[in-house]
Amino acid sequence: MLLPVLILTTELFLLTRPGEVKRVHWRLWVTVFLVLPLVAIIAYLGARWGYSEAVVYRRGFTAGERMMTQAVVLWEYLFNALLPSTHRVGPFHDNYPVYRSLVSFNVLVSTLGWAVLMSLGVLFRKKVPMLGFAVFWFLGAHMVESTVVPLELYFEHRNYVPLVGVFLAVSHGVYSLAIKVTPIVTFGVVAYILLSLFLLLRLSTIWGNPSYASDYWLEHNPDSLRATMHQSEVLLANGEVGAALMHMDLSRLTNPDHSAYIGIFSEYVRCAAGAGRTNDEGLSRIASQLPSASFYPSLPSQILLMTRERVERFCSSYSLDSLYELSKSALANPAYHSHVESRHTLLSAMALASRGGRPFDAMRSYEDALRVRHNPRLLGQLVSLYIELQEFERGCRFLKEMRAFKPTNVYLRSVWSDGISGYEAAISESFSGEC
Repeated sequence: MLLPVLILTTELFLLTRPGEVKRVHWRLWVTVFLVLPLVAIIAYLGARWGYSEAVVYRRGFTAGERMMTQAVVLWEYLFNALLPSTHRVGPFHDNYPVYRSLVSFNVLVSTLGWAVLMSLGVLFRKKVPMLGFAVFWFLGAHMVESTVVPLELYFEHRNYVPLVGVFLAVSHGVYSLAIKVTPIVTFGVVAYILLSLFLLLRLSTIWGNPSYASDYWLEHNPDSLRATMHQSEVLLANGEVGAALMHMDLSRLTNPDHSAYIGIFSEYVRCAAGAGRTNDEGLSRIASQLPSASFYPSLPSQILLMTRERVERFCSSYSLDSLYELSKSALANPAYHSHVESRHTLLSAMALASRGGRPFDAMRSYEDALRVRHNPRLLGQLVSLYIELQEFERGCRFLKEMRAFKPTNVYLRSVWSDGISGYEAAISESFSGEC
């Protein structure tokens, strides 16, 4: 998607028009194949500017706030690439702060800094072309992931392509200086390489020791939920269940925004490992927190997993009713209710939890889940419930509603239609009528 932007940057700052190509033809080629794609990308990003309420609930920032924050983030990417340190380079940045004011010092300085660099790159395009090339290559390669598309704020792996231009410019600058002041430049390059090797050795040592790495990352990212859960998973993998549970209990106090998710995972571990008493009272306390809890994408899946294991009696310390209420409370949270995958998962968990004791509630939850996402496996479970409860007419009406769904893929459309026909035949056979 960004290839035309990177080619255009290279053309503007480093290349010249081939002598055998007429100026008018060259301009036409550049306009059609480079400028127009750039305009299309800008138009696409402009269309993504207004976040829906659901996106704001999940991400915790607006498009404008993301743009302000990214102005700061891009400088951090650059600084960490050129002068990295072990505690700043790591996998957990989910606790990165959101900047909400344009007059915030960091935002103001960062934005002005980029404006100055871009201006200098254009002004000195002829004299120092590598400056403009590095700046516009770096920013151009970040056009999608570091502007208004509502991704998470900070991920270091987004820099693989953007940093190519930066390091080409740095290498060119070092080479140019080496011609004039060889001893000083040589000493600086050797020192920088040795420092980089030391850092690489240090990073390799950390990453090569999972137990130490989890401690180190959590120490430098105490507010990161991912660092917290990673520490728990490492302790569990090492068989230190008690230590993992103690760590999660303490984390619930220090990370109140995600206390509900940590609590759910903790209760699941306690029950699955038989490492302590779990009961409905504990789940009820967690359920009371869910309507206002911060969004975490794997929370619905964790509730569904707990519900499945309770149904299969792998873990019977808590009731299905309490799990039903847990899913219901999560659905009361706008962040989860507005997220299609989360809503579908939670409704599926409610259907599973209520199928044994409250079949009509289960039926309603199945239907709601299928209206959110068309799932053939879930539809089969619902049809068997229709037949079990002799709700034949209701089943036929719902299958008619589901038949109206037409997958865009021709093969999937055929499979879905054939599946509906099979379920209609099963219901018709059960009450000797026509569905």
